Amino acid sequence: MGGFSQGSSLALNAGLTYKRQLGGIIVVGGFMSELSKLENIKDNPDMLVVHGKQDEIITVEKAKSTMKSVLEKENVKMVLIDDMAHDLYSEEAKKIIHDFIRERAKSE
Repeated sequence: MGGFSQGSSLALNAGLTYKRQLGGIIVVGGFMSELSKLENIKDNPDMLVVHGKQDEIITVEKAKSTMKSVLEKENVKMVLIDDMAHDLYSEEAKKIIHDFIRERAKSE
């Protein structure tokens, strides 16, 4: 499950409280909403947080402060990309996301 910007708030809230096991949560340029009620979290799924250091809409500091509780988990990886602003067009971000999904995809 994943999202970009405000969509990542929805992905975090839904993914962290969903009753079934998820392969992971991907957050790009996002934050955790103050409205999230996460007391139902049992096991954090693997999570990838990708954020641009040049993001002026949702700063790295805001992202880190709102997601502090999940960023402390061992299976959560945050990647900061130097030349990425608040967008989805970074080739580096695409590769990191692709690799995260591929590592967790179940082969049949």
